[in-house]
Amino acid sequence: MKLKVAGKPLEQIVNRLSERDNTNSFQCIDQTFPLVDYKNINDIKVDFGSFVLTKNAPNNCCILKDGGIFEINDIVLHKTSQHNEVHFAGLLYSKKVSLFTSPCDSQEIGICVLCIEEASKVVNITINDVRKKCMFIKLPQSSDILSITLLH
Repeated sequence: MKLKVAGKPLEQIVNRLSERDNTNSFQCIDQTFPLVDYKNINDIKVDFGSFVLTKNAPNNCCILKDGGIFEINDIVLHKTSQHNEVHFAGLLYSKKVSLFTSPCDSQEIGICVLCIEEASKVVNITINDVRKKCMFIKLPQSSDILSITLLH
């Protein structure tokens, strides 16, 4: 910030800041999340602001508002006369088991084991059902999956 004259520098700084705030050079873009990017119909991305979900690992797992864990197999765009709706199709895991209980229960910090056999058949959810992103890790010598909540 450049001062015009040497006298009254504090007043000039306040004036320059005021001028800057009153110009249109700093426009704020108000974006509402989630944003859906479906330029490529085979690679739809849903941006929630702090994380992105797709149908491809590792971005295809999320925790729902009701506590269920969901694996996205497909993202479906429903066009209606009023607007477009986005749904996720995939597997819902409702049975969760703690990986450890000491020093605290692993589920309290977002870590749990999911049984593949306990997964639902393919179900549809809306993007409004999503609360957080998580990641799946296949457990060795087991058919179970480890789910870890990601902090964003």
